[in-house]
Amino acid sequence: MRKLLAMVLALMLTLGCVSALADYNDHTDYVDWPIVEDGSVTVTVLSRRNETDGIDADKMWFWNWSEKFTGIDFEVEQVLASAGDERKSLLLASGDLPDLLWDLPLTDAELVRYGMGEDLFLDLTPYFTPEIMPYLCAWDEVHPEGLAYATTPDGKIYSFPAYVDLYILSEPGVEMGVNNKYLSEAGYAYGQIPETLEDFVAYLYKIKERHPDLYPLAGSYEYDNPMSPLMNAFGFVWAQSGTAAGNGLGLYGAEMFTGDEKEFVLPVMTERFKELVELMHQFYADGIIDPEFYTIGQTQVLANYEAEKYAAAGGGNWQHLTDADLYHRWSFLKPLTSEYANTPRTGTALKFKHGGVLLNADIEPEKAEAICRWIDFFYSDLGGMYIWCGPAATSSDTIDMIGGYTADETGAAHWYDKDGNETGSSPFMRGHAGGASGNSQLIGNRSNPLEGSEAFELGVTNRPEMRNWFYDKSLVPYGYDPNWGNGWAMRSLKTQMEPYRIDSTPHVVYFDEDTTLAVDDLHLVLDKAVESELAKFVTGKRDLAEWDAFQSELKAMGIEELFGYYKDAYDSYQAAKGE
Repeated sequence: MRKLLAMVLALMLTLGCVSALADYNDHTDYVDWPIVEDGSVTVTVLSRRNETDGIDADKMWFWNWSEKFTGIDFEVEQVLASAGDERKSLLLASGDLPDLLWDLPLTDAELVRYGMGEDLFLDLTPYFTPEIMPYLCAWDEVHPEGLAYATTPDGKIYSFPAYVDLYILSEPGVEMGVNNKYLSEAGYAYGQIPETLEDFVAYLYKIKERHPDLYPLAGSYEYDNPMSPLMNAFGFVWAQSGTAAGNGLGLYGAEMFTGDEKEFVLPVMTERFKELVELMHQFYADGIIDPEFYTIGQTQVLANYEAEKYAAAGGGNWQHLTDADLYHRWSFLKPLTSEYANTPRTGTALKFKHGGVLLNADIEPEKAEAICRWIDFFYSDLGGMYIWCGPAATSSDTIDMIGGYTADETGAAHWYDKDGNETGSSPFMRGHAGGASGNSQLIGNRSNPLEGSEAFELGVTNRPEMRNWFYDKSLVPYGYDPNWGNGWAMRSLKTQMEPYRIDSTPHVVYFDEDTTLAVDDLHLVLDKAVESELAKFVTGKRDLAEWDAFQSELKAMGIEELFGYYKDAYDSYQAAKGE
C-alpha cells in the first residue's frame, strides 16, 4: 500500500523560538564565545572538498577561525566531491560515522531511511531553543518553512536547514546559455537571441559550419548537460531543485504541456522524450556536442570555456571563469519554445536547503550542544556571510590566515588570499575561506537582510552586498554584480528565467519507511539502466528502432511502480494547493 506520510508545502513548525538582537560589527558583537574551554571538546568531521578549488582543511580559514574562537578542536577529514557519494554510501552502510557530517548531503529518502529508520543521526529539535540557538530561532520566525522542509514524518529534524535568497540558480541547471561572440557570427543583431528550439538548433549548426573543430553545445552528461533545458523546450516542467521527480532530469515525473494543457507523466516513457533523444543523437553524430560527452568532467568543461570552445551551454559553469571579458560574453536564454511548448516555462528553484550538515546519533549531549551553539552563529546576518565567503578584509577575524574581501570605490568586489594576492571568488570561497568548500550553502542565512541606512548605521559597510549603500546607491546589489561571474550569471537568470518559473511538482517528499525502501530499491535498478541505455541511444551504440523494447525493459524493472509513488505525491501536492 502506497502511503505518503509527509508532504511539505509551507508547514509552520513552532519550536518556541524567540527573536535575538545584536549589534553588527565583528563576530564578538554577535556571540559570547569561547563555547568551551580551549581544546576540551574534540569534534571529528568528514567534509567534502571542492574538486577544482579545494585546499587542505588545516590551511582553510574557516576551520582555523572556528577553532580559535569557539575553543572546539575540529579534526577534519576531507573527501573529494567526485568520491563523496561513494564514501557516504559506505559510511551509511557501516554506521561508523564521525561526530559531524559536513557537506556530503543526504537525500530526503536517506534522511528517512538512516535517520528515522536506523537512528544513525541525532534529532536536533531539542537544541533548537532560544538558550542554545537564538539566531536560528529568530531565523525560524522569518522562514518557518525552512524547518518544515527539514522535518521528517516522525516530527524530527536530522539536518540543519539553510536559506539562500541570493541564489536563483536552479539545481540542476535548466538554463540555456549562449556566447554572444558566436551569436554575432551567426548573424544575430545585438540584443537578439534564439527564442525557439528550431532557431536554437539552426544557430548551433551555423557555428559548426563556421568552426568545424568546435563542439558548439557545451558540457558533458555530468556538467552543463543540455538535456535539462531541452526538456523544457519539449514541454516538460518539474521542480528544479526538488527530489519528488526522481533524478536530476525529472525522468520519473514531470508536468508535460501541450499548449496550455498539462498532465503529470513519466517522461522517459513518452514519444516526445524519444524525439529529444533523437535530437541528442543527431547532435552527437554531427559533432554539435563533444564525442566525450559521457566521460569528460568539470575540469575539462571549464578548460573548454576558458578556451572559448563553446557557443552555447546547457547550464552556467562559465560563471566560474575569472576573466570578466570571457564571462561577460555569456548570457542566458529564456526557456525555449517549440511546437509543444508555446509559452516559455521552467520549474521553480527551492531557496531552502537541508541534508548537508548532520550529527552522529551517538554523540555526547554536551558535545552536540557545543556544535549547535557554534552553528547558530551562521544564522545571523554576519554568520551567513562567514559561512559563504569568510571575513571582510577590514575585519580582525581574518586572523592573518586570509586577506578577506573588500570593495573598491566603484563598488567592485575583490578577494585576497593569505599572502595578499588577489584571487577569484570561487577559489576564495571554496578554498582559502573554505566555509562553502563543497560549493553549496550548507547551513544558516544567505540573504541580504539589511538595507540602506540601517546597514550604514550598524557599521556593516565593508560587506560586499552593502557597498551599494556605502559607495553609490545606484550600484546593483552584490548578488547581481556584473564584476564577478556568479553575479553576472544571476543577473542574467533574474531577467531571463525568473519570470517564467511555475510551481509544478513538489520540492520535498517524504514517504513512510517501507515505501522509502521500495523507492530506493527501484531507483537502485532503474537509475543505472536508464542512464546507460540513454547513453547508448545518444551515442548510436543502440538503434532508436529499439526504443519500444527499451520501454518494455523499464516496465519489467518496475518503472511504472516507481512512477506511481511520485504520482501519489504529485496528486497530494495539487490537492493541497486546491488544484
